[in-house]
Amino acid sequence: MVPIRGVPFTASFKAAAASKDNLLTGGAMDRHIKKELERLTSLMVESKKELNTKDKDMKDVKSLLKVKEFVETTQRDTDLITLNIDQLDESLKLF
Repeated sequence: MVPIRGVPFTASFKAAAASKDNLLTGGAMDRHIKKELERLTSLMVESKKELNTKDKDMKDVKSLLKVKEFVETTQRDTDLITLNIDQLDESLKLF
């Protein structure tokens, strides 16, 4: 076991929770991993669509500004996205 960079979580348990959910590789972790994979996949698909200039009118200022804004947002969120991927990678190593 190694600490996961940036994780602010503390462990907690609920008596009413399914016993399998209290396992490190239980249902709760499985659902979390699936949800994160879907979210990151969606982010990558959206990013590819927004950043692809092939089908955009390069003379349209609004279109170019939208691409520029998306690039800036992606650059601003790079550390957080990398952290999310690293956390998911560490979680997947449990299985």
